[in-house]
Amino acid sequence: FFKFLVREGYLMTNPAALLELPKVHKALPVVLSEAEMVQILEVPNVRTRAGIRDRALLELLYGTAARNQELISIKLGELDLTQRLLRLPKGKGNKPRVVPLGQEAHYWAERYLTEVRPAWCRNPKLEAVFLDRWGQNGLSRGGLTRLIGEIAEQLDFGKRVTPHILRHSCATHMLKRGAGLRQIQELLGHSQLTSTEHYTRVDVTDLRKV
Repeated sequence: FFKFLVREGYLMTNPAALLELPKVHKALPVVLSEAEMVQILEVPNVRTRAGIRDRALLELLYGTAARNQELISIKLGELDLTQRLLRLPKGKGNKPRVVPLGQEAHYWAERYLTEVRPAWCRNPKLEAVFLDRWGQNGLSRGGLTRLIGEIAEQLDFGKRVTPHILRHSCATHMLKRGAGLRQIQELLGHSQLTSTEHYTRVDVTDLRKV
């Protein structure tokens, strides 16, 4: 509140500047099981253009662990289908990174770019990869959140599903299948390994075996 007052010019200095705030407990991220993730991926009707776009969005979100804002900001030159790479120049803290495209993500991204986007796009100068259904603008952050929520509602998992949950699920599933924390850190774009270590608390199904 005092930061706000200083920023708006009501106070010259912040009288609470030296106060130490208590540490906030970090809740465990909500994740989907692998079976639930497969169900979500199969919801879009890929016999329609909208369904192909939605499947491509889901595969890229889950397969690259991209954040919502990162995915909607992708421009045509940043999705390299030849080398199967996705360049994310606008990561958290403006830290760019390059992530690989898996087989499914590559397949559906290619179908979307060849079968859907050219037919939808109404503005030849538009560089955004993912467009809204009117083809006039790039998909918005709110639009992507609503889309993922609507897809998940058809399955009634009993939990709210957001693009960030697909990111959490990707990291958790990779960890469970043997990926190293360092590799997951690179994929997620975490500056500190401690952020990535948070995922080791999520899935304990293999603990008994160990």
